[in-house]
Amino acid sequence: EGSEIFIDMVAYDSGSGWPVVSGASMQLSAHLTPDFTVNDVAANWCESTTEYDAVNGLFGTPGQPNLSCAGTFEVCDNGSDDDGDGLIDCADPDCSGQTGTLGELCESPEVSCADGYDNDGDGLVDDLDPDCGAGFGAQLYIWEVDSDTLGTDVDEFVEVWNNTGTTVDFSTEKYFLLLINGSTLAVYEAVQLTGTLAQDEVLVVGSSTVPNVDIVAWTSNLLQNGADGVILVRCDDCDDNASAEWPSTTVLSASASLTSALTSSDATRIDGIAYDTSDADIADLMSYCGVTTQWNENQNGSGDTESNYRVDPVTWAVGAPTPGVK
Repeated sequence: EGSEIFIDMVAYDSGSGWPVVSGASMQLSAHLTPDFTVNDVAANWCESTTEYDAVNGLFGTPGQPNLSCAGTFEVCDNGSDDDGDGLIDCADPDCSGQTGTLGELCESPEVSCADGYDNDGDGLVDDLDPDCGAGFGAQLYIWEVDSDTLGTDVDEFVEVWNNTGTTVDFSTEKYFLLLINGSTLAVYEAVQLTGTLAQDEVLVVGSSTVPNVDIVAWTSNLLQNGADGVILVRCDDCDDNASAEWPSTTVLSASASLTSALTSSDATRIDGIAYDTSDADIADLMSYCGVTTQWNENQNGSGDTESNYRVDPVTWAVGAPTPGVK
């Protein structure tokens, strides 16, 4: 015979403070975190005031969330603390999944990190919220890398995000993407960024077939599948001849300071990523890219339909490519 497992029990009667009313259910207040002790206290329960059967005059919320007994249920789009718990609209966890004052989706914690809203009402929007991996410094970041695509890799791209706090003019602030061969630890391609990039916008470097491409830097099958790397360097005194400044003989190291070849200008490594498609880690590659992890674009077995994208300053994940969309 199987043994019985006691899960929970609520013992109530029509006295002792229990809200036993004919035609209405009792409900445990929604503002409480339910457990096997909270629901034993009569004061934590109240009479339901939501009518669900007008013909028979029955009150309750069968199949729906309980309401709060600390006042009325929190209305999530009126700018008021309706249930008296000190939390207004999306700041109240009761509103999670509901629509807020500005039309945003209320969340607790915030997980919609690119919609322009403060979804959990803590005063912090998107990437500024620690829930979204806040901690990005005021600089440019390599934001997404897709090295392995369908066919002959015609849709390869590298995406750069501007978090400097202002628009970057690449004619005066010179940045270069250096593509690193993991086997030789040499630069196999250098691309200078051009144009301007507004704060919180992204710039796409790739082939002409990549959606939203800003700089057409190659045709197809140039971005190596790994184990390889990409680093972003700044060199304001460098010449605009990227291939001459950063030839295959460029000396790389774990230092963030580099020297260009043509003008012997000082350059600074701003960011980097070491990546692969199910290849072995290369310690020197990671060191030269300034990182401690090599990210596998093929970790789901779908490297040709997924890209590496940034989650926070030190973490990457894989998913469907979104060139031009932060």
